Amino acid sequence: MAATTLNDLFRERVLLTPEREAYRQFDAKSQQWISYSWAQIHQRVLRWRTALKQEDLPTGARIAILVPNSIEHVCMDQAALSLGFVPVPLHVVDNPENLAFVIGDCGASLLLVDSAERWAALEKLIERMPALGRVVYLNGPDGKFTRSVDSWLICSDRDSDQIENGTVVESDSLAAIVYTSGTTGRPKGVMLSHRNVVSNVNAIKAVMPLQDGDLYLSFLPLSHTLERTVGYYQPMAAGATVAFARSIPLLMDDMRVVRPTMMVSVPRIYERVFTGVQEKVGTSAMRRRLFALLTDLGWRRFEHTQSRGPNLSLASRALLVMLDWLIARPVRARASGGCASRAARSAPARSRPPAAGLRRTARAGRRSRAARAWGRRWRADRR
Repeated sequence: MAATTLNDLFRERVLLTPEREAYRQFDAKSQQWISYSWAQIHQRVLRWRTALKQEDLPTGARIAILVPNSIEHVCMDQAALSLGFVPVPLHVVDNPENLAFVIGDCGASLLLVDSAERWAALEKLIERMPALGRVVYLNGPDGKFTRSVDSWLICSDRDSDQIENGTVVESDSLAAIVYTSGTTGRPKGVMLSHRNVVSNVNAIKAVMPLQDGDLYLSFLPLSHTLERTVGYYQPMAAGATVAFARSIPLLMDDMRVVRPTMMVSVPRIYERVFTGVQEKVGTSAMRRRLFALLTDLGWRRFEHTQSRGPNLSLASRALLVMLDWLIARPVRARASGGCASRAARSAPARSRPPAAGLRRTARAGRRSRAARAWGRRWRADRR
């Protein structure tokens, strides 16, 4: 793809593979996972764009998004970008004080929020958000200047003038303002251009290539640049499918059902997974020694693939195969429905994992990679 803006990226993907699965999301009402093609997402984005256009906001208007990873987040993001507006993704777990500061600091004109209850907590700080003129929430009744998303979108159904081409934007136009968490003071906004994000996507493709058959499980918040780039725009560029996890507590269940071929995480999640694996290994001293041997052999094999150590001996390779069958395969089956995952703990992201029996590429040919956002420190510590 030769896209130079995020608008081009979305448009080209829709034109290239309109019927391919784009997203998968759990529907609480039907208790089922619903699949959406790129053509279906495009039609939804058109509705959102029409509704957003009728707000009559100026070019460059800030659109704050306070919803979890979801189809709705994607639709608002794409609708805003197509009109030359600037999405401002917010941390869904943040406190009202920080959220009100960010909304006011960026000068957001419209806020998409997940519920009326969430807005009620923010409304008490309305004086800190002077530019805010509209609040749209996913669940809740209409109010003075608040609208439920269903009623807000009705206007787009009545408008027959759905123009296919949005506002023309340049590669140096602002594509997002992403704020820090605010743990060391007030949150600070990072202004990212289309060129910034697209160049990152292209760079990541060189070290962590996705294919159109990959299925990515998204659970890190889209308010972080890591997930926005690797878990949102990169799959779009590659034509891969993104499934939105329901929550962190349900992550293991979602892995078993969705069977992702790729996911990106942070140390806390892998530490939780490792703790669960150790519990499954049990308290038997023999099983624990075998598990320790398995991870040691896997790490040595990984080091060899990185040209940092000698290859395993023939006896060690045979032992690794046996331990994989006895210990790792059952663990993989319980952890992800039989789908192996390959963990790259740091760049290069295609690296094989230290625990080869636990997270290595399945011989059956189903590739799965879990790229870990931990920088280079982990490998330095291990060396």
